[in-house]
Amino acid sequence: MLKPQDVVVLCKLVSLEAPQVPIHRLAAELKMSPSEVHHAIHRGVEARLVEVVEHRTLAHEKRVNRAALLELCLTGLKYVFPVQPLSHARGMPTGWAAPMLHGAEAHPGALPPVWPTADGPVTGVAVPPLYRCVPEVARRDPTFYALMAAVDALRTRCPRASRNAEVTLISLLGTPRAVPAPPRQVAVL
Repeated sequence: MLKPQDVVVLCKLVSLEAPQVPIHRLAAELKMSPSEVHHAIHRGVEARLVEVVEHRTLAHEKRVNRAALLELCLTGLKYVFPVQPLSHARGMPTGWAAPMLHGAEAHPGALPPVWPTADGPVTGVAVPPLYRCVPEVARRDPTFYALMAAVDALRTRCPRASRNAEVTLISLLGTPRAVPAPPRQVAVL
């Protein structure tokens, strides 16, 4: 079963765009233990979010299955890891308020969603990140920031922000396979 940090690890791997990243380096960048990163990648393999590529001369290479990660982000995270905004806090803009999602113009006067941080530049509605390291890592890695902010826009189920989030995720992860349309509402009798 996936854990929130698994999505964080996979998004960081995508942002690094390196063919092979040592677990110790990834752990250091994410402020996680190497065993946490190893287990996250293992769960990714089990969920088919990570592909194992076999080489005759090299060790097995593990790559993020971008299409599967995109499908998970677009259709599943809002159900698996939903977010309930908390009280007001100072923090780093996320979701529709993140600069790369260009959503601030669509929400004039609304309090922006923020990851709570003591030194955050904005006051808004506190949204817990998928994992505690996200705000710190996002400050240093713009691609990771864009991925995590788009994920949060989908997790918060803000309809106006969802389209910008989808466009951002598709641009960073690639064109989706046939992503199924959400089911229609059915009345229960």
